[in-house]
Amino acid sequence: MENGAYQIPKNQHVVIYRRAQYIEIIPPIPELYERFQTVQHLAKATKSEGFLVEEKQFVLVWEMKDPFNKAFMQSFAGLEKPVKQFLEENGYEVELTGQRPDLLPEPKWEKLSSNRASDRRMIRFVQQNERGVIAYRKNEVEVESLIAQIALVWPEESIVVIVTRQRDAQTLFNKLKRRGLYQVSVATTHKKPVAGRRIVIATDNALKHNGVQTESRSICICLNPTETVNRKDWPIQITGRLYALHSDVLTLSKQQVDFLDMFFGQKWLYIPRHGFLQLVPNVNFLEYKGGYSSRDEMTLCKLKREAIWRNDKRNRLISGLAKAIAYDDFRAIGAKYPSVSKPLLPKVSERVMVLVENLEHAARLLKFLKGWPIVAGSVADINAHGSLVQHALTEGQKPQSAVSSDIIITSSALQKINCDGVLIRADAGTGLPPFSRKCLTVGDRVPSSFTIIDMADRHHPYFRKQSQYRKEEYLDQGWVVNGESMMPTERRELLFATSKPNRATVMLLPYARRQFPKIDTAYDYYLHRKEKRDQKSGKSSNVITLKQIADHEYLLYCFQELRRYGGLGAGKDDISYFDISTSDCAKVFRKLSESLLRGRYRPQFPRKVPIPKPGTDEKRTLKINSIFDRSVSMALDKTLAPQLEKLFLEGSYGNRTNRSPWKMLAQLKKTVEETGRWVLVIEDIRKAFDNVKVNDIVKTHQQAQLELKEKHGIKINDSVVNLISTIAKGVTQKRKKGIDQGSNYSPQSLNVLLHYIHDVPLNAEVAFPLWYRYVDNLTYLCESVSEGQRVLIKVQQILNSASLKLKGEDGIVDLRKTTSSLLGFK
Repeated sequence: MENGAYQIPKNQHVVIYRRAQYIEIIPPIPELYERFQTVQHLAKATKSEGFLVEEKQFVLVWEMKDPFNKAFMQSFAGLEKPVKQFLEENGYEVELTGQRPDLLPEPKWEKLSSNRASDRRMIRFVQQNERGVIAYRKNEVEVESLIAQIALVWPEESIVVIVTRQRDAQTLFNKLKRRGLYQVSVATTHKKPVAGRRIVIATDNALKHNGVQTESRSICICLNPTETVNRKDWPIQITGRLYALHSDVLTLSKQQVDFLDMFFGQKWLYIPRHGFLQLVPNVNFLEYKGGYSSRDEMTLCKLKREAIWRNDKRNRLISGLAKAIAYDDFRAIGAKYPSVSKPLLPKVSERVMVLVENLEHAARLLKFLKGWPIVAGSVADINAHGSLVQHALTEGQKPQSAVSSDIIITSSALQKINCDGVLIRADAGTGLPPFSRKCLTVGDRVPSSFTIIDMADRHHPYFRKQSQYRKEEYLDQGWVVNGESMMPTERRELLFATSKPNRATVMLLPYARRQFPKIDTAYDYYLHRKEKRDQKSGKSSNVITLKQIADHEYLLYCFQELRRYGGLGAGKDDISYFDISTSDCAKVFRKLSESLLRGRYRPQFPRKVPIPKPGTDEKRTLKINSIFDRSVSMALDKTLAPQLEKLFLEGSYGNRTNRSPWKMLAQLKKTVEETGRWVLVIEDIRKAFDNVKVNDIVKTHQQAQLELKEKHGIKINDSVVNLISTIAKGVTQKRKKGIDQGSNYSPQSLNVLLHYIHDVPLNAEVAFPLWYRYVDNLTYLCESVSEGQRVLIKVQQILNSASLKLKGEDGIVDLRKTTSSLLGFK
């Protein structure tokens, strides 16, 4: 049935029938197609535009027909509440029928071990919700502990735990046994579970075994849910309560979040560490409008000093609010601060912290908050301040100041303080307050809350912008701002997990009979499998083929590495690392691998971004490739770099392992002192990436290919060099000049080129002075200025063979008379 094929009259009776983990909507409602859909990424290789990945709409509800050829719509039970709400808002009468999981009895708290931290909020979450997502912080929370607690407090309930790998099933089995749970069994594709066991750990492929008995188990817990939900057939026989345990919540794409909602519902709980919950601050803005007349041409430090730190009108407003909260002055809060009185009235007499940027602002506030301790990060000399400030700093060093006292606190000391009561943010800073992770966690049984009063400064354009930026940051973290949140309440606890996703790890225990190598990451799994395949096929490690680079698992690993540690900017297709789901990634990289092996791969057009050059008014154009082209370039670089390292000379630095700018500068300093060559010739190649010839790139790689084979016995197949040529020539394959600076392999390409046209010829010159090169930054050590001039002429003659020119800006420097700047350092 096509969307909008017919119109159903309003107020029609609609039945939502629950069948195990599915819902059936009778009759079909066409509006649901448009309302419940997500994004899917599909790949295709084209000659005109390169390897493209397009976004397509993917519906989360679909049409089915019963044995009598009568149409109905079907989806998963996680969408039952959103579908019901949508239909009721559009005037339909909704009836819920079918079977739903039974309620769980009251937990038996006495079964929990008194020696371990218990997650009571998580247990209540399981009892009150028939499905949901339990997110946790990796390395702080043990997943086996969460499963064990559920099993212990409901000893009569049968549980099935779904994993994706047999190794994970065996590891979890061993860990649960160590916690005293002996009624556990493992079910895999080739192994049936032991009959009568209360807990079964099963791979998703083993759920159809009769011994698992999924239809009779009351609780189902799914590990690695983003991998499992890509298969629509796994929950067919599950009739009980359904929960997902997930760690890397910040790496989820829109499609993965939609799929998790479809299977597990929209109830989310976040556990930062065992026995603790994430504290969600309640932020309210207090406007400040006057007290300062701005002047032009003022540095930021001077602007802050006059408009913030020494602005007595603003300081009186802040100190008056702090004293009103600390000293139970209800009338003052209601009369002088009506915009924040509602959230503050329940907080009176609680602890107050006034956040300032530095000690200068703290000392100024001390005039109005006499006797309040100052908690500072590190003070160079306490005696350099007045007696009042000295006394306040001394009081701030006492233990009770960090726990219960009303204090003035600097930004550098905020990480040491527990977050409770009220924080008045007077620093006019950027982004979030510099809390530590543990500061925003509270005990599982402690009904604690935390309120932030942020000064919304309106008296200068700069501070108005900063206030708006802070508000956006608070909302992005899921915090409540002026009573509003960008996200549903159920998800607020989720998003303040970590600013950058950590490397995924799998903790393994040794088996009783077989010893396995240490495997920590998905890439370790890939290397382990690859090593076994190579051993069977008798492949040599001295042969580099296109098949190694184009392996879809290797490309996916490079993609994940770039997502963790690389630049997050999108290419011309506007697809970033976090827009695409893991399952779509796997499909895209299989298609990309096929395109590479068949010689059809072409990189996309890059996105051009002008960026300023440091220290100048000029701008250079950075060409940012798509995230998929970057993955190919990184795979090429990681494969060839260890072999090319054997060719490069001692003076070559840049894009090489353990050869940072600092090491080059340290070696340069040592060489100058040992040889007495105090005259430096410092030069750059003018627009090296833009002016290099593509044919020269290919020829020098062919030279490297031949040299590695003759001197080191390493064979690089011609197909690998052809891939380098394809990347350098771009999507049209007609480019003759310039390489994309945003490509991961471009620095290595330039390194190989300059190795053969610059390093090798200079090394052959017996009388030529010592040299150092950091990619396209050149440095030569000479005895005199005249020798430096001869060196410049010689180097320019060498570079002319590749149509490259020197900038001619830095020139010759005698370190005995003056200083110089090199690689941005003096």
